[in-house]
Amino acid sequence: LRVTALRTVMRWGSILPVLVLVTFLATSPASRPLGEAREAVATAHRIANPVPVVVVVLDELPAASLLTPRGDIDAELFPNFDRLRRRFTWFRNTTTRYSHTTQIMPSVLSGKPWNPDGDPVVADYPDNLFTLLGDRYDTVAREEVTWLCPPSVCRAPAHDFPERFVGMLHDAAVVGQHVALPNAWTGHLPPVDAAWRNFRRAGGVWDRSDEDRVWTAEDPRVEFRPFLESFSDAGTPVLRYYHAMAPHHPFQFLPEGYRYPQELPLPAYDDGAASPDDEFYIAQAHARHLLQVGYVDRMIGDLLDALEAWPLYDDALVAVLADHGISFRAGYTLRTGREGNKDAVAHVPLFVKTTGQREGRVDDRPAMISDLLPTVAGVLDVEPMWQLEGRSLFDPEPDPQRSRLLSSRGQVLHLPSDGSGLQPSLDEWLARFGPGGDWEQVYSIGPYADLRGGSVAERPEGETEVVDLQINHDEAYRSVDTSGESLPALLNGRVQGDAVPAGTWLAVALNGQVASTTMVHEREAGPGYFSAMIPPSAFVDGDNGLALYRIGEAPDGAVVLHPLRG
Repeated sequence: LRVTALRTVMRWGSILPVLVLVTFLATSPASRPLGEAREAVATAHRIANPVPVVVVVLDELPAASLLTPRGDIDAELFPNFDRLRRRFTWFRNTTTRYSHTTQIMPSVLSGKPWNPDGDPVVADYPDNLFTLLGDRYDTVAREEVTWLCPPSVCRAPAHDFPERFVGMLHDAAVVGQHVALPNAWTGHLPPVDAAWRNFRRAGGVWDRSDEDRVWTAEDPRVEFRPFLESFSDAGTPVLRYYHAMAPHHPFQFLPEGYRYPQELPLPAYDDGAASPDDEFYIAQAHARHLLQVGYVDRMIGDLLDALEAWPLYDDALVAVLADHGISFRAGYTLRTGREGNKDAVAHVPLFVKTTGQREGRVDDRPAMISDLLPTVAGVLDVEPMWQLEGRSLFDPEPDPQRSRLLSSRGQVLHLPSDGSGLQPSLDEWLARFGPGGDWEQVYSIGPYADLRGGSVAERPEGETEVVDLQINHDEAYRSVDTSGESLPALLNGRVQGDAVPAGTWLAVALNGQVASTTMVHEREAGPGYFSAMIPPSAFVDGDNGLALYRIGEAPDGAVVLHPLRG
């Protein structure tokens, strides 16, 4: 019976990817642009002011992630976003209309409401930014989860037809294996619910050399370079569009440029609301998100350097925005907007430089990212042949009482027009990470964070406790190369025993100093799980003398460190 079952699985496991591919090519919305896009380019419009247009979309970035608790761009943590503020108009009070990219970007690029009966392809959104400008513009576009630019209009730095066809083959293989294999056998596969396509890129790349669930994400800064190089061979007029899957999870990059391996899953990403018991790990996920935003700040620096070296920059209309935010709050999933977390999901950054603009300014009108296409149309002095939902960001008479909504998984949430709805996110930042301006604060979460940086020898040492201890990839801490591209900044493992029940606080020491503190956790990853983020400043080349301690307290309240031995 077992042999028969195995043969059945193997037979269907080999055939199903082919069947899935055939079905995918025949019925998937991803295939429809191949046949229909050539007819989608709009009839000629009069473009009276054909200036260069550059649009860069970031993914999963709430506005509050860039701010100090006072509501200013944190120039110490994010110097290149601050460069944007000093050169562009910062629309500080901007929200998104939906909570998922497949809804948001078709609406933003078409200027129309999301069509729940359609797909994010040009066949269902034939009127859009790309078809508006048509073949009169030299267009390079890199889209994610949408396919709105027809091949007759776009040339792509990365996603040309051969690559997308290969991507469909990969996606079909992944889906086929998910369908054919028992759940216990699919742990090595990329998830299929983290993106609309390109599952390997969206979920990361599975490292088969490791027995643990370690994913290696594509490096967004490396993927960005071909797009930046496209400025050098630009014709006139120019449209450059890039959707970066950053700082979107998986979180694997640090502000200094290092990458680190990550284990899935994040707490409460898709599987239900996070429990209040998850507060520490929610805060840790928040910290890791912020660290990745610090890495994306380097991408923004690359963008500004390329733009400022571009002869057409002064005349160009340039927009940098995010599609939606992410919520790190107990009682809610990370992505679904509800009344108690709509501030984190709906409020997003938006920076726009218009033609001839050389100095930054702040505009607090109630803006929406759906205002992008009306703004482009207004600056280019072109009249679209369809009704646009938004309004130009440079309208001299904005409506200060403009009604704004967030539609998220069946709920419609009202957003304050004055920007005050962002305040809960700013208060949350202050409570978790202090006043801002220092990456050390981002690593310092939990009630024993003040131990970080201190010598273990300066603390009272308790009795050694024997536990069942497993530290994943502990060999990485014996051969660190700080001049390399990666660091083992995320330490994780399992510890079990009577002395370390769930809720026990641990100290992680490198080279005799406390590098991080963390908590034994059970809900998301099973019993005895722990993970800790370690800053690059704690590492030295070679062996780093890793040790783990249980944090206890003496009767007088003094902290006692109990060495743990597995």
